[in-house]
Formats: sequence, structure tokens, C-alpha cells
Amino acid sequence: MTKLEKAKKLFDDAVAAHQKTISDLEPFQKACSEAYDLVGKTKDQYYSLVVEENPSWDVLLEETNCTITYKKLDQELEKFCLASSGYNSSTMQRCVSIGLYKNKDDVTEKVLEGLKIILPFIKPCPVDVENKEIKCFSISERTLSEYGVYNLLVDKDNNACVMKTTYGHQKLISKWDTLENTLKLIQKEYYQTHWGEDDLVDNN
Repeated sequence: MTKLEKAKKLFDDAVAAHQKTISDLEPFQKACSEAYDLVGKTKDQYYSLVVEENPSWDVLLEETNCTITYKKLDQELEKFCLASSGYNSSTMQRCVSIGLYKNKDDVTEKVLEGLKIILPFIKPCPVDVENKEIKCFSISERTLSEYGVYNLLVDKDNNACVMKTTYGHQKLISKWDTLENTLKLIQKEYYQTHWGEDDLVDNN
């Protein structure tokens, strides 16, 4: 057998082994697919019952990968002009977002009320800020993160500040103050606008 023939045989044997492996795995792939479908079905059934029981905030904030709990969480957050957006992989909780309007004090008051209610159920984030235990909320503002990502940070004493992240660099852009005063600052400086509203942007 020539060198070329040997190489051809090795190649053919490898192709045949690969095809056999695929064929041998087909029953397992089918079983995995069926098991995955069953997980999805039973998960929906389970969380449907969970939602019916008026679950606490810690249950609603948990990352379940289930639209049923997502919708229930959004319904509850909307009562306080809050929203959920994605999840925090460090805490495995849904991220809570705040969006304030410049001339709507009633919205700011509702947000403050809501934050005070859910803060005990929010897990601290592994953010190294002045050796504080920090809970983090995203800020929805009018630039849509064009100049950086803004977050509201709250410590265990409910003091708060605003942090800006640009290309991985984190910077506190407000002093630590009461939660109420920090929300007023966000309402004044890092507010959102309704679709179509023009506004002069001068974010720090």
C-alpha cells in the first residue's frame, strides 16, 4: 500500500467513525430533546402555580428563565414606575431599572416607594466601591447609554450615589446621599424623555 493509499484509508476510517458516532448518539439526542421539552412544560406548570400564590419579591426577582414570572414581576414593578431588564449573573436575580422624568415628581415618589419595598430582597452585587455592600439598579436615561452606562448604587444604610461605566471603567459621579436626594439628582441630571422629545444632553 502506497503512502497516498494509507493516508486515504486513514481518512476514510475517520469519516466512518464519525458517522457511526453520530448514528450511535441519535437515540440519546432524541431522549435529551424530549427531556428538555418536559422540563419546559413542567416549569411553566410550576411557575403558573407559584404566581397564583402571590409570591414574595425574592421569588419574583429570582432568575427563572420563565416568561410567566417575568410578566408577573413586570406587573408588580409597574405599580412603582419600575421595570426589569435582563438579569445579574452574579446574583442570579432580575435587574431592576429606574427611569425618571424631569418634571414628574409623582413618578420619582412612586419609584422611591417601590425601591424601599424591594431593597430588602435585592442581593448585594460584587462591586468594589469603597468597601461597601452595594445593591445595584440600572438607570434608563435619555442618551440611551451613548456616553456610558449609569447605575444607582445603594448601600446597606440606604445611602445612594450614581455610578457611570465607560468601556469597563467605573466612576462615581455623585456624592453619597440619601436615596431620596439621589433620586432627585437623577430626575434632574440623568432623566429619560418620552419618544420624540428633543433635549440638550450634557451628561458628566
